[in-house]
Amino acid sequence: VMPSLASLYYATRSPYSDALDANRVGTDVMDVWGRALQRAVESRRRHEDRPKQFFDIPFEQTLADPVDTLRRAYEHFDMEWTEAGESRMRRFLADHPRGRRGQHRYSREDFVQSLEEFLDRFAGYCEAFDIT
Repeated sequence: VMPSLASLYYATRSPYSDALDANRVGTDVMDVWGRALQRAVESRRRHEDRPKQFFDIPFEQTLADPVDTLRRAYEHFDMEWTEAGESRMRRFLADHPRGRRGQHRYSREDFVQSLEEFLDRFAGYCEAFDIT
């Protein structure tokens, strides 16, 4: 996900600079999101007594079945799930298929040269959510 965010940041900044450095953008994205994710992990630890306040969704699950993922989130937060809402979601997904405007191509190496730096930056988050 981080390389995708770096690519998005790069694409939105590039029209405004003739000297944009992809590695610098990657570092900036890792700094911002590294701090944000570390704060999220710390918040989870401080509020372990409130499990209903949090709902974790692996990105791959969202891609595989977005409607079921949302249904489970609704259940988790005691929100009403309706067939009409589900129908609208399914219609939206059918009308806006993933990749219909091409694929977003990027790699971690485009934005962060060192895999060790990348893994080190997100080690706490990966450990907290058992991501390997």
